[in-house]
Amino acid sequence: MNQTNKTIHKVSLTGLFAAMSYVVFTFLQFKITLPGGDATSIHLGNAVCVLGALLLGGLYGGLGGAIGDDHR
Repeated sequence: MNQTNKTIHKVSLTGLFAAMSYVVFTFLQFKITLPGGDATSIHLGNAVCVLGALLLGGLYGGLGGAIGDDHR
């Protein structure tokens, strides 16, 4: 595989991990009610971000996580 194909492959996987991170953050979260009426949530979007960083390296994995975990 030449350098251009490797770059295209990493960029496409970055987009895939960004999409997976967003979907997991948005739809797979567990809301927890705290005393005093506040609420927080636990989600697995960060786990997808870490998995992307481990598989793609710091730059591409970090970009995928940063784009996918763009919270409202």
